[in-house]
Amino acid sequence: AAKRPAIITALNIDAPTQDQFDIPVQDRRAHDVVKSLENNVKWKSKITGIMAAGCGMVTYITRCGLGSGPNLTITTLYLALHHVSEQRGLGSRLSVLFDNTS
Repeated sequence: AAKRPAIITALNIDAPTQDQFDIPVQDRRAHDVVKSLENNVKWKSKITGIMAAGCGMVTYITRCGLGSGPNLTITTLYLALHHVSEQRGLGSRLSVLFDNTS
């Protein structure tokens, strides 16, 4: 691998722990009842970062309503493989490290 790095595609997929990166929200109290968010669910996002050796990093931000778990993890893996294949092509060996993912 050290002499022929093009034969290996290495990905590191990482996501923060729950609630670590909540996007700031509008103040829940408002003078105008129409704009008040007091009874609404807080809008959150999920951030997943993928580092691809020799290719860079890709970040995916999805809304919390999509849920999480294996479907989100595999979808980000699938999209990352497409990104790498467009940038430099895929190697004959795939190495993936999952951290904080389902």
